[in-house]
Amino acid sequence: MGHYDDCYEEEDKPVVESINIENGQAKIIMRHPLFTEWVKDMLEMFDESGAVNFLELCCGTPERGNFVVTIQRLDGKTPGQIVAELKQTIADMEIKT
Repeated sequence: MGHYDDCYEEEDKPVVESINIENGQAKIIMRHPLFTEWVKDMLEMFDESGAVNFLELCCGTPERGNFVVTIQRLDGKTPGQIVAELKQTIADMEIKT
């Protein structure tokens, strides 16, 4: 397997402009034509799927296992927040009965 530096010419290497990790979330600002195209493709999938708040994409390899990539509106709730709210609603309903 080649080294990362073997994959790109100097001017084509991805540039990480900033990384900010806060409250368990990472915000990474990158600049690279392939990354830009990937983001456009992800947003197109989001729009075409009819998703309102988030879209989960499953991917993986036999060597590394399975993963879920989540595309979420910045002002929307995470899947975990939605589940927590639903659990609380159910718990509140059970208390009332």
